[in-house]
Amino acid sequence: MTRPAGGGPASSEPHDNPDLWLPRLGRILDDQIALYRALSDLSERQSKIVASGETDDLITLLGQRQTLIERVTALNEELEPFTSRWNELSPRLAEARKSEIRERLDALESLVATIAERDERDRIALEQRRDTVTTELKGDSQRRGALNAYAASNNQAHVPRYQDRRG
Repeated sequence: MTRPAGGGPASSEPHDNPDLWLPRLGRILDDQIALYRALSDLSERQSKIVASGETDDLITLLGQRQTLIERVTALNEELEPFTSRWNELSPRLAEARKSEIRERLDALESLVATIAERDERDRIALEQRRDTVTTELKGDSQRRGALNAYAASNNQAHVPRYQDRRG
């Protein structure tokens, strides 16, 4: 362990000094907030697309969302060392810094909740649309079957059913 110029004990662990790890934590949280805002924007567009029934646009948008989700996943991996040791790290923070972190976490929580609510509404709308299409397809299939049966019996009406074989 080294001693600082002031003669007091030096920190042997980087996590002992919030000045070393707090900027990284702040950057990760800010990046997450930016990504979740982008996901929220896409979620709004998704709701409009679901309402309009534009399947191709929905597929394109879901691809864009997947890219952002992959970036969020990577950030979650960067965040893991902080979350797993938060009970150890947080006491080293001044109350003002803890408050800043809480504000960022609250913003993330709010964005996630908004996105989840929209996604749930969109899921329900898509399920209802699927059920409607399924019902319509069953009805079309039954109508085609009835028409085919009627057409087949109609065609047989012109075919002689009895023949006089004696001549």
